[in-house]
Amino acid sequence: MKTLKTMTIFLLLTATFTVFGQTTTDSEVEKRYIEVTGTAEKEIIPDEIYISITIRERHEGKEKITIDK
Repeated sequence: MKTLKTMTIFLLLTATFTVFGQTTTDSEVEKRYIEVTGTAEKEIIPDEIYISITIRERHEGKEKITIDK
């Protein structure tokens, strides 16, 4: 009888520890994360320059002005 009572108490304690060992708190449920927001600017020195030059001959009055003048 004493052995049965001891065994029953042991099983109840084991079941209780198992149930309470599986509980989670709110901090464990929330996943931790890092949120980063930002901007950046950088001034650079250009290493290439594109230049466009257009040369045209035109007429002024009745005279044609050439590139040589």
